[in-house]
Amino acid sequence: MRKLRYLWLASAVVAMAASCTLNRLEEPSASGREGVQVTLTAYAPDSNGGSKAMLVDGAPEVYWAPNEEIMVFQRDWGWGSFRSTNTEPAAVVNFQGWITATAGAVSPEDQIWALYPYSWKNSSFDETGGRYIESVLPSAQTAAAGTFDPKALLMAARSATTDLAFYHVGGGLKFKLTQDWIQQVEFRSNDGTPLAGRILIEMDGQGHPVACTEGVTSDAIVLTAPYGETLQPDTWYYLCCLPAMLEQGYTLIFRSEHQTGMTIHAGPAEVKRATWGVLDAADADVVPAAAENLIFNEIRYTTADGGILMPETYYYSWDGINSVPDYESMFGGNIISNTYEGGEGRILFDGPVMRIPNGGFNTDEGKKRLTGIRIPVTVTDIEENAFNGCSALEAVSLPSNLKTIGVSAFEGCSALSSINLPYGLVTIESYAFYGTALGSVEVPGSVRAIGDEIFGGCGNLTAFLGPLATADGRGLVIDGTLVYVLRSGWDYPVDYEVEAGITGLGAHVFRSYWELNSVTLPESLETVGAEAFAYCSNLEAFNGKFASEDHHLLVCDGQIVGAALLGVTELTVPGTVRSIAPYAFTSKISLTTLVLSEGVEKIGESAFESCASLQVVELPQSLTGIGDRVFLSCPNLREFRGKYAEGEGRFLVVDGTLKAVALHDMSVVNVPEGVTSISPSVFQYAEVTAVSLPAGLTAIGARAFMYCRHLTGITLPESLQAIGDEAFYNCNDDAFTTFTIPSGVTEVGRYIIACCDKLTSVTVLPTVPPSVPGNNWPLGWDINNAPIYVPTASLDAYKNANGWRYQTNYQAITE
Repeated sequence: MRKLRYLWLASAVVAMAASCTLNRLEEPSASGREGVQVTLTAYAPDSNGGSKAMLVDGAPEVYWAPNEEIMVFQRDWGWGSFRSTNTEPAAVVNFQGWITATAGAVSPEDQIWALYPYSWKNSSFDETGGRYIESVLPSAQTAAAGTFDPKALLMAARSATTDLAFYHVGGGLKFKLTQDWIQQVEFRSNDGTPLAGRILIEMDGQGHPVACTEGVTSDAIVLTAPYGETLQPDTWYYLCCLPAMLEQGYTLIFRSEHQTGMTIHAGPAEVKRATWGVLDAADADVVPAAAENLIFNEIRYTTADGGILMPETYYYSWDGINSVPDYESMFGGNIISNTYEGGEGRILFDGPVMRIPNGGFNTDEGKKRLTGIRIPVTVTDIEENAFNGCSALEAVSLPSNLKTIGVSAFEGCSALSSINLPYGLVTIESYAFYGTALGSVEVPGSVRAIGDEIFGGCGNLTAFLGPLATADGRGLVIDGTLVYVLRSGWDYPVDYEVEAGITGLGAHVFRSYWELNSVTLPESLETVGAEAFAYCSNLEAFNGKFASEDHHLLVCDGQIVGAALLGVTELTVPGTVRSIAPYAFTSKISLTTLVLSEGVEKIGESAFESCASLQVVELPQSLTGIGDRVFLSCPNLREFRGKYAEGEGRFLVVDGTLKAVALHDMSVVNVPEGVTSISPSVFQYAEVTAVSLPAGLTAIGARAFMYCRHLTGITLPESLQAIGDEAFYNCNDDAFTTFTIPSGVTEVGRYIIACCDKLTSVTVLPTVPPSVPGNNWPLGWDINNAPIYVPTASLDAYKNANGWRYQTNYQAITE
């Protein structure tokens, strides 16, 4: 599951609750699990009102509207929409939808979840245990007098029985104003306590939803009047929020386009779940001052030709055949005008702009013509690829509330030479500014997380500024850990000395730094993060803390975490080493012979990946564990010796699991008898033409035969039960034309034969459609429109089953 989050204001009022029950699931057919139509009934459980109704003192009374949607989740099934059947607003309504039926009682791991409001792009389900669902309480909200933003009224339910009780995840704040110029109110915690954002929802011991905050959320919420209106004096407005204890109080900021004002409340305050806190005359002492660029419902921009630019405005979903827009705005509000006057474009929305979405300006037109942009103050997230490839973009004004810059958000903006990162920014994700023309960057001290290569390919970038910068300006340090190092502005090869006082090296900090020749580490160093030196193929020496006597290995607490082997052909790992970290030896291109001495116990995943010259590996009897993909992309590997070596040293088999194959000069492979599973990526990229699999094989791991472009075909044994993600992806050099899934297979991953575009037929023999994780294609979107033959009695089941329903061209197997 992704990173997510936990946590309302003064004077509490009355709590309220909501409840819902699920009608008895229909019995499954003899074929086992399949979709059935189910009715949910939302009803009033007690005197406090019920369902979606809110009967808190002075608060608006809310009922289920006609045609409302909720989301329903179930393990091994994914999610679906349930829609209300009422024709008038009501507290008691029925919801109908489809769900996977199971025989008997629902097991704890199969518990049913339900969520309001419906939003497929802002919600997901933890398929690894069913403990959480993921959702969003928005940090930008719009509401008229006496109402609140319905998108922020977050409710959840979970049950192992057929009864579901909905309860509110958040609480609220209701306030009145005294002045008539205010268009927007911002409620901000003084100590950074999260108030909104993406969250994980779990249930406490009483069955009430709890919002877990474990990452970047927003410490501010902005409530904006509908377009063209101001917030009316002496009228209640409602703002939804996560529960929180604000130890240092809160701040209220009042805005219009040309004025701003502020009031600070320093004392402790609590925001309670399912309760409205009260602020009367909240702006009584505020004196408005002139302000500029406090826009919140518009984006301003410039283009190279002085013409209007239209961004991508709608989300797209898959209807089983095509991508179709679902007409919910990607920006949080709908465009009501787009004009270009006085040298500036103005995109006006009917509500606050909440985010700059994935692909919002990454259109063909945007890439060529967009030269400048001013982003509204309400935006907290610039999503991945938002401006990717906008090569004409020269000027960007970032909002003060910005928290996250997503993956590749400004990648390829080759004209962008400067950027002002606001204080309050928390996360800069991988490749965010890759390939830009930035010369120097001041990174604010609020930044807590930095991804890989955020400034990779920035040839003009020579220094970092600000409190996180190292003394030489070449690196960034967060809480004593070196998390990023500049790859430009050096004389190559690079000899890098980590400055004194650094206590940790962050994950991936030097990953793929091909120009790196040597590293000197200070005595203050205590920890080395995962993959810190992965794919550093030209690394020649370690010096200082944790370096071995020959300077070739970096050993922390008995584990090798890095290797500097440029020019080294033979290596013996001493028995004092207990384990080898994942990716520790990747891309050591000169290494031909590897000996692990007695005493070595574990080898982590991908430890020797891409060691292109490696020929012979000797393993000790002390070895107890080998990770996946340990010898991936080692095409010259000829022999394994010692423990786990089988079949004249060609195969590495651990407790029945095939971990690696020495594939040099071997085009036809006979997997040994006794192998019951094949690890992920064992044959990935292999030049094999034929593979024989043993009887008794039960599982093929993810990407096991991916990109085996010379494979002429394969026969899967009847014993097979599971096939992993992309197991045979892109196995097409023209002869891989047919594929058969045996009758005993009960689960398959996604896209197992995607891009095998020479296929002429696919035969799927199980009478019950194998389960597919999430809501994914099992075979793939590109299988040359090959006919899919399935058992005659199961034809309808495949056409309607999770994932399988996306495949087309089904035909019944004829005798």
